[in-house]
Amino acid sequence: MSFFSSIKAKYDSRKAEKKAKRESKILSKEAKTDSSVAAAASSGQNQPEGEVHILPVPGPPQTGGGLNTNPDLEIRKGAGPVIPTAEMLAGIEQPKTREELRARAEELNR
Repeated sequence: MSFFSSIKAKYDSRKAEKKAKRESKILSKEAKTDSSVAAAASSGQNQPEGEVHILPVPGPPQTGGGLNTNPDLEIRKGAGPVIPTAEMLAGIEQPKTREELRARAEELNR
């Protein structure tokens, strides 16, 4: 028997074991549900099969929430991108040159 055929045989046997284990779990679940159905029938509960109720009533509808609750943060009602005017550009400070930044860094690092 070659190396690969021995590995394949081990793989196949493990696969068969897992399949058998899965089938036994399914059979045990079916047996449990059959016994619970019989118990429900004997106790007088007549609920149609497949009908499941988790909550007694649906919750109230939710309105608002998120960014819609604050009018200042309403995203979709924005004016769009801002194009600066000449006045706005005149009020902006010019960026510092490399020499000015290096001088400031030396001053702070002393």
